[in-house]
Amino acid sequence: MKKIIHTVFAVTMLLTPLLAQSGIVKTSDKLNFETTGHSLWGNGNSFVGTPVSASVSWNETARLGIIAGSEKQNIPAIHDSFTQVIGQRCNIADWANDVCEALGGVLENITKTVRRLRERTGGVFDTRTGTALDLDISGGLSIESTLGINGGALDSEVGYDVDVSIDSRAETNTYVSLDLDAQTSDISYVTSFPGLTGELFSRFELEAGATAIGCIAFSGCTSSTSNLIDINDTKIPYLAINQPENDGQISLFGFDQATFDLPTPIVNLDAPIIFSSTTSNYEIPFDVPDLPVNADLILNPSGVPLPSLSIPGLAVPGVGVNVGTLTLRQPPNFITHQGTGDSLAGGVTVQDALELTADVDTLASFGTGAPITGGFVANVGPVSLRGDVYDISLGPTLDIVQRFNLQPELLVDLEFSSDVDISGQTTRRWSGSIADIPEFKPLKDGVLTIYPTYSVKALFSNETRFDFDFSTFLELFKLSAKVGPVELLPTSNPVFSMNLPVDLGSASLYNDSFLLSGFNSNRGSQLQITVPEPRIVFILLIGSVLIALKRRYKCTD
Repeated sequence: MKKIIHTVFAVTMLLTPLLAQSGIVKTSDKLNFETTGHSLWGNGNSFVGTPVSASVSWNETARLGIIAGSEKQNIPAIHDSFTQVIGQRCNIADWANDVCEALGGVLENITKTVRRLRERTGGVFDTRTGTALDLDISGGLSIESTLGINGGALDSEVGYDVDVSIDSRAETNTYVSLDLDAQTSDISYVTSFPGLTGELFSRFELEAGATAIGCIAFSGCTSSTSNLIDINDTKIPYLAINQPENDGQISLFGFDQATFDLPTPIVNLDAPIIFSSTTSNYEIPFDVPDLPVNADLILNPSGVPLPSLSIPGLAVPGVGVNVGTLTLRQPPNFITHQGTGDSLAGGVTVQDALELTADVDTLASFGTGAPITGGFVANVGPVSLRGDVYDISLGPTLDIVQRFNLQPELLVDLEFSSDVDISGQTTRRWSGSIADIPEFKPLKDGVLTIYPTYSVKALFSNETRFDFDFSTFLELFKLSAKVGPVELLPTSNPVFSMNLPVDLGSASLYNDSFLLSGFNSNRGSQLQITVPEPRIVFILLIGSVLIALKRRYKCTD
């Protein structure tokens, strides 16, 4: 028997480390962090402006019909002496005894009936009688404006897949490691260029109901209610500028067909032609109205014309030639940059955001007397026509270049249900980067619960600069037609086009990195470990069994 006990004890000591291996607890979480309306130029909000609103509300009730009486009408008691007095009067008035006695009997019956009713109701009766229709109307109307200036906005989103594992059993005063692995599942950000933004809209709600009421005295009232109008809080859009839902355009009254791009401002420098049969080489068989600013101008090979500005929709009536153009191109809005990894780079380039060109072939014709073959302009009312057989123009251009980079870092806040030791300090909380999670030592027996809360720290870099070029443009066979600001034939579609730019350098507008704010936090799955480790209890249990077996063996001996 001793050999059996010793063998069991030895096997137990050998197997205990294996049988009592600590269980590994694993959790997985999908995290998502967002921030919206952040400035591209540093920490803060991109919107400049104050929302404005004005509202009116109403709550009215009207009744059609009449209901007389009261719901709680107090009926006074009729004393017995009243009928006795009537009886006495009947004895006095012999000539009307029969009528008087009959009246006294009726009054006596009424008195008894009233007495019984008072006993049941406490002397209060519902005497309402009649019919009515109650109309209830309530609602409100507001006009609200969120129009303002967007100084350059950034909306960012970062996603993580997080796996956490920990030894579920630990010994008191023994350090435990928390293994956390996080991989970015998605990084994206949307940038918008400075400009007008916001909405002008109304909110409207209206409720109307009718209640029909019918009442009969001493029987009560019945009613029936129905809803006639039920319009919940409804948004009525008037104007939306540079909103994500209308793709950075202008939207009128919320209709897609009323959505249009912001027009590209083009200012044409046009030289008017005033024809004269005696001094001009360029004659036409009809009269051309004089331009107000230079009605006495005569264009001839040796003359120098005074220019006038032709803006889309505001062109001065007349005929002339184009000698130069100033073009401002709207930068794109709501550009999405998306990817995975530890960081995400992106950028926006606005080619020829500002372009100032001189029409070389037209200007050369002025001094040489050569026939003008291009740049013709005719403005009649709201109609503007332009044409070129060939066009050689040159001048400076400006490009807007933006380069971005977003580098997120996952942080975690660990909250412990009881005291632990971290780097020699007793605490119940630790916060920091997931790459720096320290070992911790439980200080108390029992169940230790860990509550992780995740947040993100994102470093955003913005480099914005102007690139300057000097460009020479060659275009063949251009024709455009406009009615007001609406293009019927766009000028951007010549038969042939070529651009020869010369780099003139660049100028930095902004180059800095800053931490984004406004990200939400995510609560992760909790973890639990048991202190002390169960293998100690297991060893004590085996030891107790062996001691019991040994005592039994002694007893049998």
